[in-house]
Amino acid sequence: MSQRKDILQTARRVVVKIGSALLTQSQHNLYESISAQIATLRTQGKEVIVVSSGAIALAREHLNLSERPKKLATLQALAALGQPKLMTAWADALNNHSLEVAQVLLTHADLEARERFINARQSIEELLKLGIVPVINENDSVATEEIQVGDNDNLAAHIAALVHAELLILLTDVDAVYDNPPSQVPNAKPIYEVSNPSAVKGSVSRIGTSGMGVGGMYTKVEAAERATSRGISVVIAHGEQPNVLLEISSGAQVGTWFRPQLDSLKSRKHWIAYTLKAQGTITVDAGAERALKEHGKSLLPQGISDLSGTFQTRDMVDIAGRDGVFARGLVRYDSETLEKVQGKGPDTIGTILDKDGGRVVVHRDDFVLLEPPGNGGQHDS
Repeated sequence: MSQRKDILQTARRVVVKIGSALLTQSQHNLYESISAQIATLRTQGKEVIVVSSGAIALAREHLNLSERPKKLATLQALAALGQPKLMTAWADALNNHSLEVAQVLLTHADLEARERFINARQSIEELLKLGIVPVINENDSVATEEIQVGDNDNLAAHIAALVHAELLILLTDVDAVYDNPPSQVPNAKPIYEVSNPSAVKGSVSRIGTSGMGVGGMYTKVEAAERATSRGISVVIAHGEQPNVLLEISSGAQVGTWFRPQLDSLKSRKHWIAYTLKAQGTITVDAGAERALKEHGKSLLPQGISDLSGTFQTRDMVDIAGRDGVFARGLVRYDSETLEKVQGKGPDTIGTILDKDGGRVVVHRDDFVLLEPPGNGGQHDS
């Protein structure tokens, strides 16, 4: 079995993004076609999340607007008009296959703010547990330039990372990524496998193929770069190819496959260490420092000797020992709760810490050990 087939066949959580051009200009009922394939994937034990463009395009069609407006307020109004139409189309198609649908509207601000990020993840997780298909779109009716994701390709990559998907499928109106723009170079060749997304950026265009949306092949490659850095496989393929989702999930050579990066865990820990801002400091005793540094253990309450700063659950905190900060991590409890249990043993903390969170303050999976100055940065713990 080829590596591509092995990786794609075993993907259990799949994010599927469908663009405006496909949904509004296709000669077929793609809502129905995609929904039928989702139903089949569900019988195979796969979970599917849909990221769907089309709200503004549907509103434009309804109002007979030939060009996409440039004014933000007008786009927001069109989004508000088009969202119900988009969801009705998806609900009708999915209901035909005994599937329930839920609308999830997000902005970039929802993905940046830690609490809203976690809430979004939990909401989508619950929908999947209930057997409901989440259909996600950017909340364009309220988004301003400061909080826009900007295109649904990158929104889909964010969502795939948010829910720990194993496969992201970007459906478009071309069959693959090409080594040159096919409209300009007659002998352009399709690329079937990509290990380094940044290497193919130069061969694709920022300009969309239809004028119905804001994305083009460039944004799809950009989204693939973002998703593969989190260990997620990405396939860009033509949405009108028969049974395209089933073919991709079977491992067939359909579209362009972007290999997931093998160092994705390190990438996530790099994000913890160097992207997030520390909201406080947890100082640990010598025994805890040794357990964290030498044995790869999680941080427990009894190892905490001091706290500083005010932080919330899932904030990033510095972890300090005798010689200063030596690690960073995402904390599972807020500072107020930890003040009550720092230095305490299991008998005491059992009555204070909730069962769902467990008795770990910083789990080893959310922990980054920093190299001493002069040793070249951080390493994976």
